[in-house]
Amino acid sequence: MATGLLEPSHLELNLDVAINECDGKVGEGAVICDSFGQVCGAEAIIVWDSFDPFSAECIVIMEDTNFSLQFEFSVSEVESDSKNAFLAILSHDHLSVESPIISDIIVNYCLLGNIACNFISYSRNVVAHNLACFALNSVSSSC
Repeated sequence: MATGLLEPSHLELNLDVAINECDGKVGEGAVICDSFGQVCGAEAIIVWDSFDPFSAECIVIMEDTNFSLQFEFSVSEVESDSKNAFLAILSHDHLSVESPIISDIIVNYCLLGNIACNFISYSRNVVAHNLACFALNSVSSSC
């Protein structure tokens, strides 16, 4: 009997970034939840470099899939509100500036196994976004 519920071992990685417009610093937020919505892992860190929004999203996907691998989370789904980053991963243009980052993401996806990439709306990604903002705002910065 199909219930429409995910298997208990199903883990989702939701991720997002927040960027300080003044200096380009990036806050990274990630949360890993099981199929019951229970948080299994989370991170909020600052990336000490300046990036455009697209590059930042790609780097965060790479870093957060590294986080999943490092702590042995069997993530089966990656969700973000960055449609452009997911499209870049699917098309993998070897001549793009982000190609080395995209290649690392694809390697991480292979190591994680059968993984799905889902674009979700901002409203469904609020926890990851709030973690990214927390990371960004935990460091004093003025414009």
